[in-house]
Amino acid sequence: CAGAAINLTAASAGATSYSWTGPNAFSSSLQNPVITSSTVAASGTYSATATIGACTSPVSTYNIVVNPLPGTPAPLGTSPVCLGANTVFTGTGGAVAYNWDFGDASGTSTSQNPNYMYGTPGNYLASLVVTDANGCVSLPGTANISVNPAADFSPIVPSSVCTNNDLVLGVASLTGGSSFNFTWTGPNSFSSNLPNPIRTNISIADGGSYSLSVTNEFGCGITHGAILSVIPSPTADITGGPSSVCANEFASLTGSTSGSNGDASAGYQWLLGNAPISGATLVNLPA
Repeated sequence: CAGAAINLTAASAGATSYSWTGPNAFSSSLQNPVITSSTVAASGTYSATATIGACTSPVSTYNIVVNPLPGTPAPLGTSPVCLGANTVFTGTGGAVAYNWDFGDASGTSTSQNPNYMYGTPGNYLASLVVTDANGCVSLPGTANISVNPAADFSPIVPSSVCTNNDLVLGVASLTGGSSFNFTWTGPNSFSSNLPNPIRTNISIADGGSYSLSVTNEFGCGITHGAILSVIPSPTADITGGPSSVCANEFASLTGSTSGSNGDASAGYQWLLGNAPISGATLVNLPA
């Protein structure tokens, strides 16, 4: 192949001088001359004679073919790419073998069109050499690949909330960029572009799967989700009486719960107007 050395050898015992001629104006008086970094122009017939005293040998010939190197490939690779996504490489067609080096000190491939996932963000110089049917290897062709960081986070979604309360959503452990876009979606046509939205006055229909998609300034995003259970709140009922009493008289009131989540073991807090009555946490309130 072009670029390889041609080693010529004259096997003649006892000769005192040698004469070589060949293509591309080659000549030499060495017994075993070497043509370094051969070119296609060095292809052809080489002739050699050996001389002992006044006697010269017949001319010996040998034909050598120097094959050209295959053309330098022009590899392609998708760039920029987000961390965690495959870079799709495309190699020049027509070769019999392909050797990729993805430029990260570990990734290689012998496929013509490989996929490769880089392990860290950064800029990489991938290279490809091809081998033709003559076994000649091309010079390397290169492709610049940029791998951008991907956003990652943990969604904050409580496992459960009672009806008529507020649902506070959030995001934690946010990495992979300096500016982000947020997209929340959830049951009952919920959506928000805030990182920490609040749903007020939650109903049973608001329970289910919530998901948050976060995209960084490079357009690299990820989606995480969580399930929310909405628990029906009990309804408090008061029995007893009478409805009015005279000063210094007593009336006994009894609390109970009803509704789909009524519970005889529920806790109680008695109020006077809207103010809690200190210590009034039993089902009965003597007044």
